[in-house]
Amino acid sequence: LCAPPVPMARGFYDAKVFAWQPGACREQYHPQKGITTMEHPSASNSFLFQFLPQRNAELERVLRPIATIQDIPAKEIINSPGDFIDGLYYIYSGRTKNYIMNADGIEKVLYTLSEGWLFGEGIGKFSSETTIFSAAVEDTEIWRLSYQQNQQLLREQPEYTQLLLRCVTYKQIYLRYEVENLCFNSCKERLKRAICTEVDQSTLIDSAWYELNHQYSHYELSILISSARVTVSKLLSELCNDNFIRVLNRKIQVNAKQYDEYISNMKIL
Repeated sequence: LCAPPVPMARGFYDAKVFAWQPGACREQYHPQKGITTMEHPSASNSFLFQFLPQRNAELERVLRPIATIQDIPAKEIINSPGDFIDGLYYIYSGRTKNYIMNADGIEKVLYTLSEGWLFGEGIGKFSSETTIFSAAVEDTEIWRLSYQQNQQLLREQPEYTQLLLRCVTYKQIYLRYEVENLCFNSCKERLKRAICTEVDQSTLIDSAWYELNHQYSHYELSILISSARVTVSKLLSELCNDNFIRVLNRKIQVNAKQYDEYISNMKIL
């Protein structure tokens, strides 16, 4: 969900592109206020980007002794529909995706989360069965907190309460924009936005191209934009013809000039 000096949290929801953006969050210290906020380089004045969930060393010192720590290999499923959830999960490192799937095996990603985020708060609150999949995108360490531990933390740890509220709020914001994205934007526009969320502006290749923080397969892109894989392949060819992207060694790079113009023309909350 927001990002310039030191990379910190690795996932955020960008109000301009309506998708989670791994790798773009960075911390910005404000000496006059004595606080640190997470800001996006192109949207640092937006309220949306000021209070993103992020790792908190002081809070982690409280959570570590009481949490059940689990190391989850990349692509392993953490929870499936029907699993009984009696608590929440704190992402200490790595990245997860939370998604739904229909009877034909077609996925729809709800959101991906990175270090410093909580998930399972809705189901864990009621100690019930989950209706979504949660899986590790990469090697991930999660800390499981039981329902009783969660209740105690809410009573005794204001920092934990703030983190939980931020997680719920940003997920709600994301889902609101995802509905808007699906209803009003074409597949090509959704694909451009999905690609733009991965742009790494710290690397400029041949003085004209940005690399991506994460390379998706055509299938993964089709899931992200709720389309077919063959459609994604066709649209990627069109974006190449538009000189918006190029593909070298099966890796997508984005035209820096077009990216900057594209982002600057988008509205920010």
